[in-house]
Amino acid sequence: MEVLSLLFIDDYPDLMLLAQEYLEQRGKYQVVTATSYEEAFSLLKSYFPSCLICDINSPVLSSYRFLKTLREHPKYRLIPFLLMS
Repeated sequence: MEVLSLLFIDDYPDLMLLAQEYLEQRGKYQVVTATSYEEAFSLLKSYFPSCLICDINSPVLSSYRFLKTLREHPKYRLIPFLLMS
């Protein structure tokens, strides 16, 4: 069974922990979390996820701006990106 790697970005650690536990218990996902876009960018230097899941309502940086920045980078432009609220 293929395990998908997810990068979950949200400024609510409790929500991330809940989502991480739920997804990893299914045995199909490895979830790495970040509480800011800066942390996510840092993680992306050494971690290449199958998908990014991002809070659409981040107070620090627009999720659309984050997505635009990723799409401009050749290495990250094809990673699926899910926005949630």
